[in-house]
Parts: sequence; structure tokens; C-alpha cells
Amino acid sequence: MDVLIAHGSEDWRRRLVKSLADQGIGLLEAAEGTAALDLLMAADAPRLALIDWDLLGLDGPELCRLLRVFNLGRPPYVILLSRAGRERDVTAGLQAGANDIFLLPVSSRDLCTRVEYGRRVVELPWGESSIDDETDVRQTRLSLRLQTI
Repeated sequence: MDVLIAHGSEDWRRRLVKSLADQGIGLLEAAEGTAALDLLMAADAPRLALIDWDLLGLDGPELCRLLRVFNLGRPPYVILLSRAGRERDVTAGLQAGANDIFLLPVSSRDLCTRVEYGRRVVELPWGESSIDDETDVRQTRLSLRLQTI
């Protein structure tokens, strides 16, 4: 799975890449909002994105709004990044359509944990009636037991 890191600061992009380098995921980078939108609208778009609040050209909240407006079916899991001291951004970011928000700086461990959580959410079997045949068998058995009670 690929993760997009979209941040206006090259230094922060490098820090984020370094934090996630050992996670077994592909990392894509964008330095500004329109480039991030192009990557997220591509046929092989990353399913998870770390987006800076203050991106040039198209800021993080506006990017989240556009991703929801375009109705991509399964939009990417978006983690907005903002600076510490801007706690008001948390509510505004979630209202814009972000799935999560971090106030930077953040520890590598916390970042990896949140990215792993986002990865699990993205990999859920959306729209499938069951996860596998074994699940169907267990549900049928449970249903039969409940009918006999």
C-alpha cells in the first residue's frame, strides 16, 4: 500500500518519510496541494495520505473537501497535520472531511501507530457481504442455533 506525504516543508517531509520508512509501505511525496490532489485522483491513488494544513495552492482542509465532493467511492484515509498550539484546527479539520488530525511535532511511534490504524481501516472489506466463506458458515450456524432457542 502507498501513503502520500504532502507537506510544504521539505524538512518535514523528510522527517515523516524517515518515521515511516520501516513500515513496509510505499511513500509518495508532494510539496503543494494541487500536486497532492493529482496523486489522490489518479487511477492508482494512495489509499492513505498525510496532508499538511498549510499546503500551498490548495490547503489541507480544502483538499479534504474536494476529495469528499468528487465522491471517489472509497476516498483515501486522510490524516491532517497542523502545528501545535492550533487546537482549533482539530474540529475544523474533521468537519472538512479528514479522518484524523495530528498536531506537530509528533513522535515517530505515535505517527506509525496512527498510520497503521488508518491502514487497517483502508484494508477493511468494504462493500463485501462477508470476509470469507468461513465467516458465512459461522453466521449460518449461529442463525440456526438462534432459531432453535
